[in-house]
Amino acid sequence: MNLKMGEYTDSPLQYGNRENVGADPCICPDVFWHLKLFIGIIFLFLFSSLVYSYSQSDTELFQLSDTNRKKAEELFILGGKYVGNKAIKKAIKHYKLAIKYNPVYVEAYYNLGRVYDKQNKLVKAISQYELALKYNPKYTKAYNSLMCIYKKLGRLEEMEGHYKFAIKYDPKYSWAYFNLARLYFDINNTPDAIKNLKLAIKHRPQYSDSYNNLGVIYWKQGKLEKAEEQYKLAIEHDSKHVVSYNNLGAVYLQED
Repeated sequence: MNLKMGEYTDSPLQYGNRENVGADPCICPDVFWHLKLFIGIIFLFLFSSLVYSYSQSDTELFQLSDTNRKKAEELFILGGKYVGNKAIKKAIKHYKLAIKYNPVYVEAYYNLGRVYDKQNKLVKAISQYELALKYNPKYTKAYNSLMCIYKKLGRLEEMEGHYKFAIKYDPKYSWAYFNLARLYFDINNTPDAIKNLKLAIKHRPQYSDSYNNLGVIYWKQGKLEKAEEQYKLAIEHDSKHVVSYNNLGAVYLQED
């Protein structure tokens, strides 16, 4: 009998510390001291030039930069509204315009990737997710969405590392634990699948698919009581979780 598991889960659309690096061990202390002195002189020269050349035009430039940022935010918000209204072409247009005004707008790259993803334009989606990560390597949603595409493309070998990156940057990111567990289940690594499902439940206890998937694993191990417990927890958190009702029924049939 085949029980049903919850599939890989993507992240939703986004709405609305540098580490200390020690001195290069290849530089001897005397040379390093002279290097610091030289850099200090250059810095003072550049700072003096900046102060001397600061003018009204510079002020206007900074004001324009702030204007661009605000304009990008307005366009980004509009893009989200168009997505909600299923006006996808307009949404794409507004996200692109937001990026034009703010070329490092991580959330805009991400949302544009999500739109392409939903259209099954996977190459374009990957490009946008990678740009989001380029400008913010800690943007965990992009890792998760990127891995969902890799799953579609069968690139399983690349998925584990990226999920671990997402967890490294956000240890409470439940979607990454859930999907990593699903990956381990697919490659028959049951202990790590169980471990990550428990972590997914810890950080997002209301998500019924986590309980359901844990129940399926216990069922496959012949641990029917534990499987039953997980299916009931899934239904407790979502009374309309049809898959868990189905799987619970399978447990009762086997017990009889």
